[in-house]
Amino acid sequence: MSVSAFKAGLRAHLTGNAGVSALVGSRVWPIAFPGGGAFPAVTYQVVDTATNAGLYPNMGLRQITVDLLAVDDDSDTPDDVADAIEAALLTRIGDIGSSGVKVQDCVLADSEARVDVYRPEERLYGVRLRLVFTI
Repeated sequence: MSVSAFKAGLRAHLTGNAGVSALVGSRVWPIAFPGGGAFPAVTYQVVDTATNAGLYPNMGLRQITVDLLAVDDDSDTPDDVADAIEAALLTRIGDIGSSGVKVQDCVLADSEARVDVYRPEERLYGVRLRLVFTI
């Protein structure tokens, strides 16, 4: 399983999820927003990958840590988008998108996994989620 297949599956899963797409449509982008983009929107970025050396190290499982950023020019909407993302992904087990990637688990990374952010240069409010997928 490649990281690029995982990222394609993640985007497909988010844009295909009724709760997420009702808020952002297809505005889910890798790493950064395109110039002149409409909001609200979501970006995602893989920030770490590791072989899972937990209880079953020979199973070939990997952990992929992903930052997702939900932003809008309204301060309330990013929380709604983050809630929809959590509902779509947390404890997700099974295929993600149509990529053929099998997710064993998805959890918040730690106690600081959901953080409010403000980007003053763009006047955008946001919520950053850090999720760990076991695949």
